[in-house]
Amino acid sequence: LQLPRILSSQYLQSSRGNKIPVHDEHLFIVTHQTFELWFKQIIHEVDSVRQIFADAYLEERNMLLLISRITRVSDILQEIIKKKKKSLALTVMVFYQTLPYLQNGSGFQSLQFRLMEIKLGMTDELRVQYNQQHYMNVFFGEEKEKLKRAVSEKNLFELVNGWLERTPGLEANGFDFFDKFKCSVQAMHEEFKAFGEVDEDEKKEHLLEYKRGVENFDSIFDENKHNKMIAAGDRRFSHKALQGALMIYLYRDEPRFHLPFQLLHALMDIDSHLTKFRSRLINLTISMCFQTTHKRGQQNRYRSDLSRLIRGLNNNYITDSHTCMVQRMIGRKIGSGGSSGYLYLRSTCSDRYKIFVDLMNLSSFLVPRDRIPPLN
Repeated sequence: LQLPRILSSQYLQSSRGNKIPVHDEHLFIVTHQTFELWFKQIIHEVDSVRQIFADAYLEERNMLLLISRITRVSDILQEIIKKKKKSLALTVMVFYQTLPYLQNGSGFQSLQFRLMEIKLGMTDELRVQYNQQHYMNVFFGEEKEKLKRAVSEKNLFELVNGWLERTPGLEANGFDFFDKFKCSVQAMHEEFKAFGEVDEDEKKEHLLEYKRGVENFDSIFDENKHNKMIAAGDRRFSHKALQGALMIYLYRDEPRFHLPFQLLHALMDIDSHLTKFRSRLINLTISMCFQTTHKRGQQNRYRSDLSRLIRGLNNNYITDSHTCMVQRMIGRKIGSGGSSGYLYLRSTCSDRYKIFVDLMNLSSFLVPRDRIPPLN
């Protein structure tokens, strides 16, 4: 276990020059070293999953192995979130005492966190620049080369996209699920339109709801519209991969699709936990920066730093995990109380940092069970 090396790696910067060390600096160091060990384990799991997915044909016997390893990544992230919450136990005064010893150190400089993001599927196009510079600019030498190698390799998102494109039942000369589903949805919309209302105001609302439903499904039925959404950053999966994901989602209770659905569900969990992790960072920063009143000049500087941070984040992070739950439950549909549901909650965040955002929005295309084409 190399315990002597690990246990002797907590050097307190505050003790330099024979000074009395800040007691909780030790907790700060151990907490972040633990994060880095967990990041290393996540990378280990993701690399193994990528290797299995890289095969041209994914054997069904490997599905349970994939699910267990992806679920492990999700569980680790959940554990990190709990530990990040414990970091809030550091008093503001202790953080203020520790801050000078951090110098220019920042969580943005975590090589392993960047590697984890890249290997999962985060691309440059999706990132918000930190301090108006590319994230690689804070890395040098071998560390920068590691990042470049990771970018050049196929990430998990690309591999999952390819796997979904090969979903059995999408073939035009076979079951042709998507064409059958399209016909069923169009028939459902026409029946809904024919079911008229007597009151004029109700007629208008009924027609408006009909148009919203048609537009919603047209965004997946029309490949050109789908590709425009990809170009705008609102979708990521290819048109064929989205069809495969939808088929798995709709037939998840069928024996053949049960394990693939569990896999997609585990990928959504990873996105949710990463979002919550970033939310913890925001809450921790706000707590430390706005409660410090020891010195007005220092407080003003912290406020300024925080303002720059929040502007850089550009509202990409969610401050309430309820938002993730709402998205997975109702997608982009109208929420309770007449609100825009997830889109209303999304007003304080962006989906650009969600790697598997298309999976989160699949519930937008749910239909009654009797409208799902029966399997042959």
